[in-house]
Amino acid sequence: MKISLLVLCLFLNVLASEIDSYTALLNPRENSIEILNAEINKRLRKAAKRTKGCDLKKLRRKVFRRTGKGFFFSRIEVHANKLGKEYTFEAKFKESVYQGSPFFYKSPAFMLYGLGETLNINQHIVGSDKLGHFFHEGIWYLQKMEKAETLEQALEFGRTQERTYYGLDTTGVFSHADLVANFNGLRFWLALTPNGKLGLDDPLTGEKLQPYFECKNDQWELVRSFDWMDYIDHGWEEHINCSDYKGEKNQKVIARNIKSLLESSKIAGQTHCPVFPKFCVDLTSKYGQLSTSLLHPVCQR
Repeated sequence: MKISLLVLCLFLNVLASEIDSYTALLNPRENSIEILNAEINKRLRKAAKRTKGCDLKKLRRKVFRRTGKGFFFSRIEVHANKLGKEYTFEAKFKESVYQGSPFFYKSPAFMLYGLGETLNINQHIVGSDKLGHFFHEGIWYLQKMEKAETLEQALEFGRTQERTYYGLDTTGVFSHADLVANFNGLRFWLALTPNGKLGLDDPLTGEKLQPYFECKNDQWELVRSFDWMDYIDHGWEEHINCSDYKGEKNQKVIARNIKSLLESSKIAGQTHCPVFPKFCVDLTSKYGQLSTSLLHPVCQR
């Protein structure tokens, strides 16, 4: 079983590194928002320049190749991980909230990747894997909806991934924060151009989306700057939009570690997730009926 999961990880180019955002709270890093925004806008401009004519499918492929595509990890995640220790933090397993976990240390994903990096993106503690989820899973959601599937079916597809090969079966973690990143990635891909099959209605607000590219003189041109803060919110943070862990014993061990960490650090006076409950109120209001598909149940109370 373990070998088959390892093969599956390799075959699917799984974005499977898990992060410890709790420990990252105690290890603040410099804000990476300007660097990450500049990098994405550079990649979008290059994608347009390398696309001959105004073919939407070709543009998507070029954008995906520069953002979501990669071997094991998406290209934007790899770039983020190389920003250096001034901007990134990687918890050591023996000092993380996973220490003593009866599942995590033996998980295929951990054996392949170890723990992932976290970033400070405008005061949001976000795993670099979320950047990959945004582009990689976001376009999968889009493709499913273009095959006459509903938004609800696309969201359930993401939940199935977390229950199986992108989550519980490989990392032992069901990340609701991944689901929020995936959904916001869908919003980005819908806004890529003004002539997609699904139109330009934002699945979150219902409003018309402003496209990133327009066709001018038979060439795609970037007409709207990308800004991560159009998409990133506290739902991307695993210490707010809590995760679930495989197995009751595993859940208890990690919960105990989180409690110990929070008690010793006196962060926000909390001893469990969500560390900052007030942000859950804002998230539930923002996502409305979609909250049940995107937010952990404790963040919806």
